[in-house]
Order: sequence, then C-alpha cells, then structure tokens
Amino acid sequence: MSWIRKFLSVVYRRAVAIKYLLTPAQTWRKYQRLEIGSGPIKRSGWLTLDYCRGADVVWNLNKRLPFPDGCFELIYSSHVLEHFEPKQLRSLLSEMQRVLKPGGVMSVCVPDASLYVRAYIDGDPRDLLRHEPAILSDCPMDYLNYIFYMDGHHHMMFDEKSLRWHVTQAGFREFRMRAFDPTMDSEVRQYESMYAECVK
Repeated sequence: MSWIRKFLSVVYRRAVAIKYLLTPAQTWRKYQRLEIGSGPIKRSGWLTLDYCRGADVVWNLNKRLPFPDGCFELIYSSHVLEHFEPKQLRSLLSEMQRVLKPGGVMSVCVPDASLYVRAYIDGDPRDLLRHEPAILSDCPMDYLNYIFYMDGHHHMMFDEKSLRWHVTQAGFREFRMRAFDPTMDSEVRQYESMYAECVK
C-alpha cells in the first residue's frame, strides 16, 4: 500500500504543478506577496509555495520558480535557506530576486548560528537545544553539530555577515537586519532566529 500512496503523491504534485504552469502569467499578478517554504499553512493575501500538499503551489525549490520576472512586491521565507547546499542556495536566492519587482523586498528568517558559537565558547547551550532528534550529547562541540546538521536537514548556516554576502551575490542591492515581526514570524522560533530584509 505504501507504493500506492507514494505514486498518488507524485501524481498529485505533478498535476498541481501543471495546473499552475498552464495558468496565464497575469493570474500571478493578483498576488503581491509570496511565501516560499510555507508548508501547508496558508495566509490571507499570500501565495504560498512549497514541495508539500496544502501549499497553493506545490513546487521543487531546486527548480526555476514558475513565475514571470518582477511579479511580487514581497517574498517571505522562514527557516528555509539553511536547508540548501551552497550551489542550490545561490540558485534559489537568484530566483527569488528575479521574481521580485524592482524595489521589492525579500524578508527572511534563518537560524542565528552565532548563538550556537557563543554557546560552544561559553560551554552553556542556554536552552537552545529544543529539537530532540538533533541532540547528540552535552559536549559543547555537539551544540554546533546540533544547528549545523540538525539531524541531517541543515546544509548552510548564517550569521549577519554571511547572510549579507550571500544575498548580495544574488543581486540584492540593499540588506538590513530587522526585528521580529509577529505578523509574519513564528514566535516559537524567535529564540534562535535572526531576521533580515533584502531589497532588489
């Protein structure tokens, strides 16, 4: 039975992707805001995109985004960028920049690796290790392994300087740190996150 579920899941994803690819580009223009890596959660006024059932657009983020150039004013992603290897990350950031309107903003939230580096130096994780499957031991080195690998799910880590570098390489002309925004950001992840806005 599991192979049937897998098969139906693939068919569903492809059908949804084809549906959106066949939709005229003008349809995208009724949305000014895009959330990438949304999971199944939908927000009023936002178009959501992820590689899972429940998103408005089911899409593999390793592929070119299925939107025309310059069609969104705001793109948001939370705890997404760290899941991509360097080459994939460059491609995704370039795609996000491509589909933004000139002057548009990409607002991102990522884990703040510097918090874990401080925990390693101080020998005190300060309640940072909350995801049980990724906890290896109480050794300070494993505070770093926790966030850098996250049980095999993380491939990149950022502090302010590295995040600025990566988005600048993708063509964003402005970068600024921002505060936690309760209208977009998850309070559950505030303890370990940093936030930035990048302007095309």
